[in-house]
Amino acid sequence: MAWLSFKHVLMVGATSGIGYGMAQRLIKESVKVTAVGRRQDRFNALVSDNGTDRASSDVFDISNIDAISSFVQRCVPFPSRCNRPLTFR
Repeated sequence: MAWLSFKHVLMVGATSGIGYGMAQRLIKESVKVTAVGRRQDRFNALVSDNGTDRASSDVFDISNIDAISSFVQRCVPFPSRCNRPLTFR
């Protein structure tokens, strides 16, 4: 993944399937992953298998539209390279 220049990725949907697989691949490529999803038990396994220096987690249901702005403000360090206002409606 030479094209990937990020050092830390916020991966939404990382509790199973493609999201979980992508999180594992990014960790293997030395990218720190903050995994986001609804299932704490899956996150516990991801973090314990890879260590807190490579993986962290945050339980959040992305379908909760009203809470997205506060979630992003909690997870994304500011100032960041976000180019757009955080509005989701």
